[in-house]
Amino acid sequence: MQSGFFTSQEAVPEAVHPEVADSPFFPRWLLLGGAVLHYVDEGRGTPPVLMVHGNPTWSFLYRGVVSRLRESFRCIVPDLPGYGYSLPPPGYGFSPQEHAAWLRTLLRELGVEQFILVAQDWGGPIGLSLAVEHPEQVKGLVLANTWCWPPFWDARLFSLFMGGPMGRWLNIRHNVFPRFILPLGMSRKRRGSSLQAYVRPFLSPEARQGVPVLAEHLRRSSDWLARLEQRLPRLRGLPIHLVWGVRDPIFGRSAYLDKWMNLFPEAYRDRVLKASHYLPEDAPERMARAVRAVDSASRYEARS
Repeated sequence: MQSGFFTSQEAVPEAVHPEVADSPFFPRWLLLGGAVLHYVDEGRGTPPVLMVHGNPTWSFLYRGVVSRLRESFRCIVPDLPGYGYSLPPPGYGFSPQEHAAWLRTLLRELGVEQFILVAQDWGGPIGLSLAVEHPEQVKGLVLANTWCWPPFWDARLFSLFMGGPMGRWLNIRHNVFPRFILPLGMSRKRRGSSLQAYVRPFLSPEARQGVPVLAEHLRRSSDWLARLEQRLPRLRGLPIHLVWGVRDPIFGRSAYLDKWMNLFPEAYRDRVLKASHYLPEDAPERMARAVRAVDSASRYEARS
């Protein structure tokens, strides 16, 4: 397989990858180590804004945020390997630690040394694992309906089902998570217009392997999450916005937002009453506003 960057859909060898459906942005590719990583890289601005999705979404989740920011910000939004239109390398295990390693690789290959992190769902611990390693590289955080600690009882129950044998079978055979679980995390008005874009990357059983693995790792990676939580104080002092969909059937519980506020007492809370779990889908304007606010706060602190 060829290696390197490909900056257009046509440049990628046809045998390597299909077209990117649904994305409104120019597709970009990194071919490295047997992986084919699709990512969005739109706009200009310093520092770049890195947006990280979770399970079972892809860069499409942030299209409304990117559209609102690209006139002033460089927006980098990868599809994690095995999600969207990124093909994993041979032997890939789909663990959050592996996803974090590929995210780090992409930033290194793009020459990104500082960034604002925007993260939702598993994008939180995956992105924050990079942030706590090098806090000096992070200019601010925008976190939406995510966590970074061993799972509470409700997430553990979800993991036992969706990451267990029955959940794995339902996902691999019937694509249950994108088709039926994911819509429950969106406001009703968003479901019809966007659902097929989330289902389409998982049309074959082979493409669905990573979805139950991340569900299982809510429990399997508890020790890793505990170590991340212990290192989160390294990020105190950064401008942090928590943009929260209160209709989220799990993360809408006050325990999640309260936990973040205990970790980062000076964080700004934006509770979005009509939004659910996939907040960049439900309220992209609030996410974009949070990025602008974090950037302004970071620049003010740099001048002080």
